Amino acid sequence: MNFWLQTKKSPKKILLFNILINVFIGAFKWTGGILGNSQALLADALETTSDVFSSILLWIGYDKSIQPPDQNHPYGHGKLEAVSSLLIGMILIFSAGLIIYESTQSLLSPTKEVPKNYTVLIVILVISLKEILYRIFSALGTKYHSSLFINEAKHHRTDVFTSLITLVGIVISILPQGKHWYGDQLAAIIASAIIFYNAYGIIRNGLAELMDEQTFPEIQEQVKKAMKMTRDMDSYEKCYVRKSGNRYYVDIHIRVNGGFSVKKGHDIAHQFKDNLQKINAFIEDVHIHVEPSYEGD
Repeated sequence: MNFWLQTKKSPKKILLFNILINVFIGAFKWTGGILGNSQALLADALETTSDVFSSILLWIGYDKSIQPPDQNHPYGHGKLEAVSSLLIGMILIFSAGLIIYESTQSLLSPTKEVPKNYTVLIVILVISLKEILYRIFSALGTKYHSSLFINEAKHHRTDVFTSLITLVGIVISILPQGKHWYGDQLAAIIASAIIFYNAYGIIRNGLAELMDEQTFPEIQEQVKKAMKMTRDMDSYEKCYVRKSGNRYYVDIHIRVNGGFSVKKGHDIAHQFKDNLQKINAFIEDVHIHVEPSYEGD
């Protein structure tokens, strides 16, 4: 996936590509499910249709979240990433509910018609495309520190698993000459359970970011490293981290010699801030309160 990271393609263009590829995959699944008589593939197609809407939300959310701070939003617009993640999670839950309903109806009123053989090839192609998308967005999420990209990567990886279940269900339905026709419907229901689980994770992460939950151990380690680099800084306490989009804001109390002048303490604080931002360029700002430390502290 180095090609995607090294080209000059902007994240917005890649997100637009993501929308188009999901439209293609969705149309491919709907056609295969209808003509190939596969309930599991139709369920998968319904989930991909929701992917299209979530990808549009992802594109809009990213576009707005990278806007610079203004008078009304001094911390920027990055929280829109978390809001978009919540909306995507809710769309997934709705889609999974529809899939379970349709599959249960098929089990209660069975036609006992098995899927066409070519639906196996369709699912294999879909799995390959989704795995490629997972790797692209996983790399982008790491590069840009973006929860939207990371959640989209998880979404694509979940699609891989649900499509694998779809593949197994279709194969079970086909191989024993239709004796296990229900394998297709059961696969759709199992895939829906995975979609529910994935939606929970996306919503959970979005809420954690909106509520400033302290889930950034890597930043805490970087703070310790910056402290060791900062001359005359004795220790620190009350270190809290907030995330807004792909940017981090650190609130911290540092301790310096109580006999230092105000200017000396101020200079130490600035040195610490500079060191921390050198370690992690995604730290947008560091709010520092200087505390005196005395012998015995």
